[in-house]
Amino acid sequence: MSHPEKRTSNVYGEWMSPKNSHILNNKLKPICDLVVNICGQIWSDVFGNSEGSCYDDFYIWQCWTINYGNGGLAKSHNHFPAFFQLFYT
Repeated sequence: MSHPEKRTSNVYGEWMSPKNSHILNNKLKPICDLVVNICGQIWSDVFGNSEGSCYDDFYIWQCWTINYGNGGLAKSHNHFPAFFQLFYT
């Protein structure tokens, strides 16, 4: 809540944190690390562990939180060019 930002978006909520929240708040590091590990595991499961795998190239580019409040919503959308996306509801 210390970094409120107004945005024009397909997301309608009471509040949205900055898109670099994982840099501003170390409390997000554990979930960011988990996401990178899950993406690596999915990559290995689908494509195998061959040499030259891009597993080490996964990273968190943007991370933010949204408080939707009553009546808030997110219209269907994507986050191109993100390869994997993770949403918690």
